[in-house]
Amino acid sequence: MQDEYLQGETAAKGITDIADLTPIQPGLYLRQGDITTLKCDAIVNAANSGMTGCYIPDHRCIDNAIHTYAGVELRLALRKSSSDQSAWLRISDWFCIACPMLQLNKRKQRHDARIV
Repeated sequence: MQDEYLQGETAAKGITDIADLTPIQPGLYLRQGDITTLKCDAIVNAANSGMTGCYIPDHRCIDNAIHTYAGVELRLALRKSSSDQSAWLRISDWFCIACPMLQLNKRKQRHDARIV
C-alpha cells in the first residue's frame, strides 16, 4: 500500500529524466528541483551521522524528502546497517524514488569551526 501511494505521488509530481537535461560539462548536470523525482544513475545526500534521515516532522530538508519518498524501508535498512560507524558511503535500493541507487555520505563533523 505504501509503495503504490509513494510511487503515485512521485509520478504525479513528474519525473525528470537526466537524458532530457543538458550537461554544463561532460558528465556534470546542474538542476534545481525535487531530487526524489530525478531519474538518473544515483542521487547523493550528505546524511546525518546516523545515516537514517531527519526526525523532525514536516522539516523541509533534503533528508526528510529522500527518506519520506523512498518509504520507511530505507530508514529500516540504514538503521540495520548503521553499526559500521566508519562508513562514509552506503548504497541502498531505490525503494520508491525515481533513481535506482541512493548514495548517502555521512557528514564529517567539524569541531574546529566556530559560528559567530
